[in-house]
Amino acid sequence: MPPQPAPNRVHGIEAFAQYLRLQKRASPHTVAAYRRDLKQWVLYLGQTGVSDADGVQADTLRRWLLWLETQGLSPRSVRRKFSALRSYYKFRHQKDVQAHDPFVRIQAAKAKHHLPTVLSLAEVEKLLAAGTGHASEDSRDTALIELLYAGGLRISELLALGTGDVSQLQHGKLRVLGKGQKPRDVFLHARAVAALTRYFNEARARFLQKATARAKERLFLGRRGTMLSSRSVQRMIKKRALLAGIFKEVTPHTLRHSFATHLLSGGADLRAVQALLGHAHLSTTQIYTQLSDTQLRADFDRFHPRA
Repeated sequence: MPPQPAPNRVHGIEAFAQYLRLQKRASPHTVAAYRRDLKQWVLYLGQTGVSDADGVQADTLRRWLLWLETQGLSPRSVRRKFSALRSYYKFRHQKDVQAHDPFVRIQAAKAKHHLPTVLSLAEVEKLLAAGTGHASEDSRDTALIELLYAGGLRISELLALGTGDVSQLQHGKLRVLGKGQKPRDVFLHARAVAALTRYFNEARARFLQKATARAKERLFLGRRGTMLSSRSVQRMIKKRALLAGIFKEVTPHTLRHSFATHLLSGGADLRAVQALLGHAHLSTTQIYTQLSDTQLRADFDRFHPRA
């Protein structure tokens, strides 16, 4: 049986997890990931003979970061684990549980920004036009893709939509809850409104006949009346992309990336795009300016008569 974290350490982790849920309003996914990272940390301490997790020194943290790199983890995973520990020790220090914060003089390696995959407008149209031939499911999937692209929604935001969130649909608006449970308005064009209205009045009404009481509250339903999962949506979009002859790696987030890039390429203000995406920091949105420049350069090289 693998070694288990000491009870007092587990208690500290659970107190931190509660803080993330209630005060930081972190998503369940983030809380679960941070909890796993912290339990892995205390197990590592036990295997290296460190008995006091709260009294750990910076050198131990540096050795742990080096050890993670030898385990074949991606730089992104290492940075997340670093972030989990840094937040945990900052929380413990602020609560006066421990006298010092060992992360004060440690910095994470800077992330390498990889430009995300983006669809062209023609590829978006192909994706929307592709279908499996099952009328109800095609209606739902088209509405779903229209919303992801027209509103720049995260998949978690889309799947959390309830029937009450579309009360302003006739005005081309939706209300979504973003990260940290922050509400924002999402604006939709006429084609997206029409696709969603068609799904709501026809296909959803059929799915609703088999739906459970809990599922009935959600906007998007599976054909058996169940709530859709992010994985099922990912599979659907991947299948549609192949049917449309698109051989890029297309995910729900690809449509969000495409939404932002196409707005900026069309001349939208960066801060407006930040608000539409629900980004807390402008620096997060600025990656799309790089992507937009890349696309503009490609278009220049392709279309300029002397390029």
